[in-house]
This record gives sequence, structure tokens and C-alpha cells, in this order.
Amino acid sequence: MRVKVDRDKASAVGLNTGMIAIAIRQSIYGADAGELKDMDENFDIKVRYAPEFRDKISELDNLMLTTLTGVTIPLSTVATLEEGSGPLEIRHESQQRVVKVYADANGISLGEAVSKVRAEISKLDIPADVVVEMGGKADAKDESFGSLYLLFALGLAMVYMVMASQFGSLKDPLIIMFSVPLSIIGVVMAFLISGESLSVVTFIGVIMLIGIVVNNGIVLVDYINLLRARGHNLKEAILMAGNSRLRPVMMTALTTILGMVPLANSSGMGSEMWKPLGITVIGGLLVSTLITLVFVPVIYMTFHRKDMNVEGGGK
Repeated sequence: MRVKVDRDKASAVGLNTGMIAIAIRQSIYGADAGELKDMDENFDIKVRYAPEFRDKISELDNLMLTTLTGVTIPLSTVATLEEGSGPLEIRHESQQRVVKVYADANGISLGEAVSKVRAEISKLDIPADVVVEMGGKADAKDESFGSLYLLFALGLAMVYMVMASQFGSLKDPLIIMFSVPLSIIGVVMAFLISGESLSVVTFIGVIMLIGIVVNNGIVLVDYINLLRARGHNLKEAILMAGNSRLRPVMMTALTTILGMVPLANSSGMGSEMWKPLGITVIGGLLVSTLITLVFVPVIYMTFHRKDMNVEGGGK
């Protein structure tokens, strides 16, 4: 039963909705009226209407309200009763009334669930004074992704600075860094094949790949520079390095990939965390290794084209 208060009538007799609500609640559930002490026992005293006056819907209209002037009037004078639905409780946060709707993502990823919820919310005619916000895991995901984006950028910067200090050049580390986007292609392909999606765990795997996939490029570029220092021209150095470093690159990549296979195939406790991590690393490293053997030499030759012209007598 919903009590619909006529605010104008209530105000005219010196009542408001809060006073009426308290009076109705005390009439039905009771009001504390002290304690009764009997021997060694204490009993709480509650005063409320007798069952025949509070257990029948037809009698609710006759609940008596006392105004500020001391006049007693029936509830029907300032309110009407009607059947309907309403909240079991009213919540407030920061002095704002809030309604929370909970849902679980069953069989779909959290990102997909959030997209579907937002699509349904966009179809609703929401009043201007109502604000809709995502909470729970969706809000935690946004906060986590914000931190992970920062870690990804810092990881790229630190890897580049370390390589720049070791190579003594700004150009060669940049060439090697081109292998990082190639790993992202492998991650996306692994997601499509396995059905995984971008999450906090898989994002951590992507950050790990920054330091893993550059190893192959480092081995290749460092040996090219060594051959050029020994007197070989640019083209010869690239071809010889590709031929000579193929086996070390494949050995390094395969040992890491095979080491991640148990994680990718795990099905026991904690597999929901380790399995996406293993799939991410395997997919990114596998594709980046295969493409890096071709892509990095091409980028190296493009960046050092002027050196090739000098070595070839300006041709």
C-alpha cells in the first residue's frame, strides 16, 4: 500500500510527509515507550494499534495523526491509499537519493556487458535531474585501465631509454621499438582464436610483451651493427645478420612460448588469471617473432638508406 500525501492539505493542518510517515510507522510497528523491570528481567515496551486496527487495509485510512497544534485527524484527511510498487528502502549518498541496480556478466566479458548496459540506458528517456553512473567492477576496471595505460607508456619509455644508453644511438632503439606494434597484432589474433578479451590480466600480459618482444630485435640489430663495424656494407650486413641470427632468435622465442604453454592450457584453481596471461604472451611473441625477422631489417635499411648511398659511392 502506498500512502500518497496531499502536501497542501498536510501543510494546512501543520503536518509534513516526514511526520506522517513516522506516525504511520509507529502506529503499525510500534513506538518505544520505556522499559518494564520485573524482578531481574527488563522488558521493552512498545505502544501500537491493536491487531484489528492495523492488520486490515480498510482500517489504515482511520489511523489518527496528531498535528503540531494538538488536533487529532484521520489519515484519510491528508492522504490517500493506493496499491502499487515502491522501494523497500531509500538510500542516500552525499545527500542525494540513489537507486542501485546490480547485474552479473553471465557468459560475456565485463567490457561487453558494460557496452550492452550503456546501449540500453541510451534508449531510456532519463530526466535531466537524474544521473546514471557505472559502479562495481565496471568502475574498478576503468580505474585499473587508467593506471595500466600509464604503466604501458612508462614501460615503452624505459625500454627505449635503456636501449638508447646501450646502443649509444637514438635511431637503432627506435627501429627495434617497431616490433612492439607487431606483438599487438598477435595479441588480437590470439584473442579472436581463443575467445579472450582485453582485461586487467591480459593488459598486464601486453605490458610484459614490451620487454620480451624487443629481445629479438636487439639480437638482430646489434649483430648488424657489429658486421658493419667489421667493414661490411649495409646490405651485406643485414643479409648476413638475418642468416646468422635466425637460430638464436628462434631459440629465444620458442623457449619463452613453450614456457607459457602450461599457463595457456591451465584449467585448475587460478586458471581464470593465468590462462589469459599465457595466451596473450604466446600470441604476441609468436607473431612478432615471425614478422620481426623481415620487418626489422626493412626498417633498418630504410633508416640507414643514406649510409647505403655513401657506401655505394652515392649510387
